[in-house]
Amino acid sequence: MATQFEIDCALMAGCVYRSNRYENANWFPVPNGWSEIELSHMTDSNGSGFEAVSFKSGNKIVISFCRNR
Repeated sequence: MATQFEIDCALMAGCVYRSNRYENANWFPVPNGWSEIELSHMTDSNGSGFEAVSFKSGNKIVISFCRNR
């Protein structure tokens, strides 16, 4: 069975996929107890498909990234 941290990480992994989803309608929710670090979402302007976003909960930080290609 998955731990709560593993479930939270799965949600945060889904949060990074934004450039290929319409606005907020299909975005994953940020897990309870976590917050997105302001201005941390990055999309590569060179068209590689790379995206990244960071989250914080207390002294824990998770960096989620993907390549949409």
